[in-house]
Amino acid sequence: MMDILNDLLSAVSVGLDTLYPDVPVFAELVPDEIPARCFFVDFAGDPLLDKTVWNRHEVSGKLDITYCSQKTGAELQKELNAVCANLCLNLLAVSYGGVTVRLSGHQRQIVDRELHILCHFCVHLYRIDSTPLIDKVQIGDKTIRTERSQRERDQNNHKRSKKENSRPAVSGAGADPRRERG
Repeated sequence: MMDILNDLLSAVSVGLDTLYPDVPVFAELVPDEIPARCFFVDFAGDPLLDKTVWNRHEVSGKLDITYCSQKTGAELQKELNAVCANLCLNLLAVSYGGVTVRLSGHQRQIVDRELHILCHFCVHLYRIDSTPLIDKVQIGDKTIRTERSQRERDQNNHKRSKKENSRPAVSGAGADPRRERG
């Protein structure tokens, strides 16, 4: 479970870095000195893990994306409004390491001159099926052989021909005229 949670935070960090390449993003480690502008990404509460149909799992919860700026007054409000609008419009689905995260329901809160964007996230996880491949598929009157079944048939034919070639040749009345003598 920890791997998927780390991938979630990394996906959001990558999405923020795409939108704001000049603003650092901190997901876990907080520096001793906070830059003039930066993002913090964390979970707002504990994520939920629910098992759904067909052995699929859903990880969902809320993320807290915090934006900090050193500006004050009307200048700060203008910047927070612009960042909020940009995140709400453009940070809807982010990907990292094969994990795609959908973000929705963005809510804005300002606490102590910090912009907090709370948004729902949802990721669906499923196991990769490891059942054997189908050897033959029949469509109407035609039977299509898969690559695996063709390979196995070739191997069986090779074994059969080796076995037949290892038998001694028979001559005389009961001999098979198609077989060569050894």
